[in-house]
Amino acid sequence: MRTLSINFKNNPETKPLFTWLLIICCALVSIYTWYLLSSVLQRNDELSQQLIQLNHEIEMRQADIESKSENLSKAQRIRIARRNQLPWANVFSILEQTKPVHIAFLSVKPNSNNAYFQVEGEAKSVEHLLAFLNELNRRSVIRYALMSEHKLIQKGNKQLVKFVINVAWYEVGQ
Repeated sequence: MRTLSINFKNNPETKPLFTWLLIICCALVSIYTWYLLSSVLQRNDELSQQLIQLNHEIEMRQADIESKSENLSKAQRIRIARRNQLPWANVFSILEQTKPVHIAFLSVKPNSNNAYFQVEGEAKSVEHLLAFLNELNRRSVIRYALMSEHKLIQKGNKQLVKFVINVAWYEVGQ
């Protein structure tokens, strides 16, 4: 068997090889770092362009919204304000509190142009309908409740009164 001899002296033949390997590794690391940095900078530029474009779109939409809101007529603004001022919780509460057992609501529709809402429904008799109408008119938050339509309809063996009532409320500040 052969013995291995290790010589720790400076060997001029191995020193340049190690130096060149170290230089090549440093160069490869530098190139890879430069590549990563350039891709990050490129992505940063893309994101900046997208951000500028989005800000421009936001400004355009805000300007469009402002121009549309400026173009609203006074009547449209009043209609929107009235619709927003309708106290829906109170409306449904009053309707449920005043509704006799023999009345069924089919729909409740706002009409903000004229500051009222329509109640469409069915009653078992005209007496029940008139009692409901009178009870609505006694409420302090309701300006008036008027029947605009009614007709007798036949459902099976029952005769019902189909009705539409216009109910006006007091606007906020009145």
